Amino acid sequence: MTGPMAGPIAGRYRLEEQVGLGGMGLVWRATDLELRRTVAVKRSQETGPRAGRALRREARTAAVLQHPHVVTLYDVVTDGEQRWLVMEYVPWRSLAQLLAESGPIGPARAAALGVQLAEALDALHAKGVVHADVKPGNVLVGPQDAVKLIDFGLSRPVPSVPGPRRPPGSAGPVPAGPRTGPSAAGAPAGDGDGSTAGQRDGVAGRPERAGIGGPTSSTTDAGTVGGTPAFQAPEVAAGGPATTAADLFSLGATLYAAVEGHSPYGPVSHPAALHRRALAGALLPAPHAGTLAPALTALLSTDPAARPEAATTRQLLTATAGPRPRRLGRTAAAVAVAALTAAFAVAVGGDAVRPAPRPSLGDPATADPCALLDPSGLRRYGDVDLQTAYGNFNRCDVIVDREHGGDLDVQVEFDVGTVPGPRATVAGLPVHREKQDDGACAREIPVPGGYRVWVVAVLDGDGSAELCPVADTATTAAATVLRRGTVPRRHPFPAGSLGRVDGCALLRGVPGVATPIERGFAGWDCAADGAEHTSLRWRFDRNEPLTSEDGRPVRLAGRSAFVTADGDGDGTCLVQVVQRRYDDPANGPTEELLYLVVQGDGAGARRCPLAERLAGAAARRLPPR
Repeated sequence: MTGPMAGPIAGRYRLEEQVGLGGMGLVWRATDLELRRTVAVKRSQETGPRAGRALRREARTAAVLQHPHVVTLYDVVTDGEQRWLVMEYVPWRSLAQLLAESGPIGPARAAALGVQLAEALDALHAKGVVHADVKPGNVLVGPQDAVKLIDFGLSRPVPSVPGPRRPPGSAGPVPAGPRTGPSAAGAPAGDGDGSTAGQRDGVAGRPERAGIGGPTSSTTDAGTVGGTPAFQAPEVAAGGPATTAADLFSLGATLYAAVEGHSPYGPVSHPAALHRRALAGALLPAPHAGTLAPALTALLSTDPAARPEAATTRQLLTATAGPRPRRLGRTAAAVAVAALTAAFAVAVGGDAVRPAPRPSLGDPATADPCALLDPSGLRRYGDVDLQTAYGNFNRCDVIVDREHGGDLDVQVEFDVGTVPGPRATVAGLPVHREKQDDGACAREIPVPGGYRVWVVAVLDGDGSAELCPVADTATTAAATVLRRGTVPRRHPFPAGSLGRVDGCALLRGVPGVATPIERGFAGWDCAADGAEHTSLRWRFDRNEPLTSEDGRPVRLAGRSAFVTADGDGDGTCLVQVVQRRYDDPANGPTEELLYLVVQGDGAGARRCPLAERLAGAAARRLPPR
């Protein structure tokens, strides 16, 4: 199967949204129609007998353990030729995401996370199983720094003849002095392996772009475990089997990344270079480890026999972490998980780094993108005009009118997703800079909660301009506002405005629209696969009033609409449905629009009957004007 399912999996699990990747599988958020609960379901990206064997192996591994720090497996079901895992749905973020957004954490907080991971590994090893892929991307962090270990796609039985063990003491990373500046020359902390960190088994959130390091290798049918080079034990890199000792090395490498911001093999991006360093046991010092240094030294020993077992590791880390926080009750935990999407500000241990305040968008639908623009700072480039109603509701523009060389459009736009590295620091926040390309220069600022802010300078019309200095000026202003904490709120949307509408819900369950529906910022921008081998995109837009020059006029659910073959590129049909008209102070008469595009092979006109039908179905769900 290459596309989404049309009906419930095994007649019971309705796919709601693809939320990312787990090992070699795709993961969806789904609804259990029988028990009326949210679950995560996973199927292999491969097909044939190998896929079935991999899923069975993962299911059997996960099924042996019910533990508070391991994601729970509920069921294994078959639908047609596909086997699916049904798991606990945990809407937390990975440690990789947290480090990428906020930077390294303090030793005590890292140790507190490590205590829980050691407990999970101790229970897993006692059942005769090694995880084989412990890394920040496979560690979920929730309220009060609760932890769950996920993704058993590479797990395997413990080798039958384990090597001898002795107390810790062999050399690992060499602790250094106190922190004196940013780690890794401002490089972001990430998964460290180039693999997707935004969603593994059971965690909510969109996939992240690649982090530091190379790709994740996979388990073969013979059982040879590759793992992740950035967090791999030297003996595994040399071709040896994954063992409990290798799991403990990977735990140490994960905690190293938590305090240093990169793999113990260094902030290296090429998988071959990481493999060479792992093979040689070329570990870097841990200058920021502090009280965590003894545990890291033991765990990252290049001699597997010298590493402590999981139970001993738990004792070592407990001494560093200090008292554990009181566990949340079920009701309090549910409230805390909901609050997590707005901000993650729980720190365990007195030396954890926690900026105050932290950037936050708060409620995405009420965050004001115009609050991040400072028109006065752009006056050095020409006359400025703030435009609050260009495009979708998550965008704001300043038009810079220059005497020569064409006007400039400086845009701030809220978006979902993660920000790649490397990053510079602007007004105290990490910023990814892109080179000027095709008349535009872009900057990205990560915001906790799985969001990012685009700042883009665009050349509007003929001429030439150095756009990146303009983008940098606007980025400094935006970062300064973000650094103060929660973004200011916009004026409330009036009754009947599309700003009050969940756009993705307009086509949910409509025949011809497959699930899952990909959800953009605040539900104002959505995408899905469609009938007739098409792809669908729909969003909200604001524009001057449309006329017959903008497309063929039609009426859909009592609303004016305009249909244009090839209106959004070759092979597309564009339908724009007018929701309401109003007078904008800056632009005069303005219309709020539903902007729907159906794209497929061949002429765009072939897609217009489907586009009109879907736009009509969406229009019937729009609120009264």
